[in-house]
Amino acid sequence: CHLQIDFFQKMAEAKGCQQCLWLLGPDDEITEVGAMNIFVLLKKENSTDLELVTPPLDSGVILPGITRRSVIELTKEWNEFDISC
Repeated sequence: CHLQIDFFQKMAEAKGCQQCLWLLGPDDEITEVGAMNIFVLLKKENSTDLELVTPPLDSGVILPGITRRSVIELTKEWNEFDISC
C-alpha cells in the first residue's frame, strides 16, 4: 500500500502538486490528502455566510486525530462560520 501511495505522490509532485487527494466510491468521497487533514472554507450559495467543511468520521475512512479535532474545536470557539464535519 505504501508503495502505491509513494508512486502517486511522486506523480503529483511531477505535475507541480504538493499532495494527492484520495477519493473513494461512486460519489468521489474525499478520504484523505496524503498525510494531511483537509478543510475547505466555502461561501454558502446565495449568501455571504461561510462554512468550514471537513470529511466526517462516521464512514470509517477518516482517522480521528489531534490536529483535526483541534482545528474543529478552535474554529467553533471563534463562532465566525458554520462547521460541517
